[in-house]
Amino acid sequence: MGGVAERLIAPVLKTGRPKGLVSSNLTPSASALGRKIYYMSSSPKALSENLILYTSSFFENTSKVIVPSTAKAKGKIVVSLGSPRPEACLVSRDLLDPAGNFAVNAPASEVGYPLDPATQINATDNQIIRLEDGSLLAAKNGYTWSDVSPQPEWFDTGNFQYGQNLFSGRARNAVYLFRSTDAGQSWVLWSMIDAAVAADGKYGWPQPNKGPTGFGIGGFDRCQLYQDPWSGDIYVSGHGDGGPYTLKSKTTNNHAGVIFRSQDNGKTWDTFHQFDDPGKRRWEFAMTSTLNHRLILLSVESLTTILTETWTTCGWPIRRSTRAGCRPMWLRQWRSAALPSRR
Repeated sequence: MGGVAERLIAPVLKTGRPKGLVSSNLTPSASALGRKIYYMSSSPKALSENLILYTSSFFENTSKVIVPSTAKAKGKIVVSLGSPRPEACLVSRDLLDPAGNFAVNAPASEVGYPLDPATQINATDNQIIRLEDGSLLAAKNGYTWSDVSPQPEWFDTGNFQYGQNLFSGRARNAVYLFRSTDAGQSWVLWSMIDAAVAADGKYGWPQPNKGPTGFGIGGFDRCQLYQDPWSGDIYVSGHGDGGPYTLKSKTTNNHAGVIFRSQDNGKTWDTFHQFDDPGKRRWEFAMTSTLNHRLILLSVESLTTILTETWTTCGWPIRRSTRAGCRPMWLRQWRSAALPSRR
């Protein structure tokens, strides 16, 4: 399903039967290999059909496989590493060796996230997609404490925690978008979705936490990245969380699901849709689309109860109950009205 995080553990990409990987007429991805997150204290055992992507253990990683072509005869595997955060970076390595076989131990090149350390730092959540023009777009959650104009009301009214022993009076979340035009060998900071600016800054407000100052940052969480193959529009979905924070006897408390849209290959973003997000669900809002150019957003509502409810927006039914795996799970489905094609 498009837009779902392609997560795998960095040291190993299990290919199973290699023929299935190279014969696919779609770009193979880790999502086809199953979605699992492992926490490892040591390197895993390499099985006979595994590819070693990276020699250190990371979790919550995303990847994109680029099939061999005239431009990249050996293909590429590109990985955005999740955590540990200080060592995380963007990694690329050849898919095939010179003989055309899967390269089990190809050298990996590393590129640090192109951020300004004076005001920007990476967090964990990340995504990679391949755009229609063949370039790669990688999203990375992170933090910023840069100045903006006009300044939000909450700037410099406290000392807000954005990491272990990291504080700033202007700290908030940002979603960074990086672009590569050479199959992951180099990257530039293409754009950012700043919680102090996007959606009128309503989700940038500090949130209570159990840290030494009592407040952490606001912003976006569990972000997903997706390009609609029919319209070419690119979407970022996530949880927007700002507050509660009291200033001048007024409490601001903003929590909602939010979707941002770009119509220029991820260079600029507008707030496409905001919707009720009760209970601050921590699951991702996965995205896909249909031939009629509707954006479909899916979220898990409950792991313990099957609910039955249907309501409509834009004239389309958007809720239904379903089961995932062997546990009851409530799945919400939103469909936007038909979007006109730009082609």
